[in-house]
Amino acid sequence: MKKPPRWISRPITIGLSTLFLFSACIGKKQQEDFSQAQKLLKQERYEEALPLFEKVFLRSPNEAHVFESAKIIAELSEVKIKNYTKAIRYLEFVIANAKKFEESYQALYKKAFIEHKLVYYFEDAIRSYQRLLSYSDLPLEESAEIRLNIAKCLNAIHSYAPARTELAALLSPSQKKEIRYKAKLLEASILQTEGKLDDAIKSYNQALVIDVSDKEKKEGLISLALCYEQKESYKNALETVKKISNPDEFLKIKVSQLERLVQFQGRRLQR
Repeated sequence: MKKPPRWISRPITIGLSTLFLFSACIGKKQQEDFSQAQKLLKQERYEEALPLFEKVFLRSPNEAHVFESAKIIAELSEVKIKNYTKAIRYLEFVIANAKKFEESYQALYKKAFIEHKLVYYFEDAIRSYQRLLSYSDLPLEESAEIRLNIAKCLNAIHSYAPARTELAALLSPSQKKEIRYKAKLLEASILQTEGKLDDAIKSYNQALVIDVSDKEKKEGLISLALCYEQKESYKNALETVKKISNPDEFLKIKVSQLERLVQFQGRRLQR
């Protein structure tokens, strides 16, 4: 069998050599861009750093630089640029390509937080929180916080029955008192939204028995007072607001309003 002429194999060799040199040039350029982007980041010149990190992400042959750039782009997009949709997109890349459990978990938790608290994509947030719960060996306190967030998202989309199911597990004596308090408040809020005011008042009072900080108790007392006001039990609402220590200007105004309503209601009953 005849060997192929030398001119047939030569262009292939030249082509591969050219491609190798071209790739090396690209790698060097992206290394320079990555270094420059890091310098800008340290100087807090975020809007200048971001497009350089994006360029590295799209073009660099260095996997470590691509992954690190994705993490930084997600962070800048969320915290500095406030482009939450972009942050979610890059976090998804980090979740899919992370080699360490901690990096994947933290990225997924941050994605769930953005969906829940910043862009109000409640159904997406529920799915992200449920993925977090699928990780094994989660501490009880951490899984409880995730379940509480799922219940809040379900409440936001008016899925009250599933929300109550999530809350039921959080009312167990084995849970921390702060978790039980928050779960009981949310349960009461759902009942109030459904118009079951007597049941809501009962749940608020059960929550307020739990020994938590004055700051946390303030939220429960305000919610209970508003529930009493919705029921037109102005005297009970007034007594509840007066239990709040160190009232701010808003609460002082609220006390004055309730005092007038109590007087008006009393005169009306005397007629």
